[in-house]
Amino acid sequence: MKLKRAILEVMNQQALKAAVDSLGLASKVDRRSLKAMRSRLARARSATPEALLGKLRVADVRRVCEMQGLSADGTKPALRERLVEHARSGASPKPKAATAVARGATRARLSSRKAKAKAQPDTRATSTRRAKPPKANGATIGYETELWAAANALRGNMDAAEYKHVVLGVIFLKYISDAFAERHAQLEAEVNEGADPED
Repeated sequence: MKLKRAILEVMNQQALKAAVDSLGLASKVDRRSLKAMRSRLARARSATPEALLGKLRVADVRRVCEMQGLSADGTKPALRERLVEHARSGASPKPKAATAVARGATRARLSSRKAKAKAQPDTRATSTRRAKPPKANGATIGYETELWAAANALRGNMDAAEYKHVVLGVIFLKYISDAFAERHAQLEAEVNEGADPED
């Protein structure tokens, strides 16, 4: 089993969130889904085994050692070093000619995939459940999408049941504010018509 895959399999939700946040991938993944976080970290080049091992507890590092068939004795830094060395030594070096041929084949595959992707629109459903940004109402200033992205980042991993309390409170305050403004305008109109402001 590859080291990165073994590390991701052992990581719990808290460790996955820490890894996603520290690598700057939080805006690109649904932090409520373990599967989505593992998949995103597996694809991210910045998520090296060394970086991921730093997010694990000692017991989890020992489990990864056992999964890799290594001794689980020692301190966390020693175990991490043992795992990294094992991963490096386990990869057999390829001849340069074979590597160049494989690199060329990979590039050809990637270019054909890109061509297919451009020809066909992406119809996959997204795994995130983030709210869509508001539609333009004619009074757009240009920074609405940035504000919406910031609101999504601040909201983080808040459950919908918790978020509804915040939203309902804001809606109530808006209602009270509008009712006050309306009543204030009525009273001002009555004063302008000659009504006694003391009544």
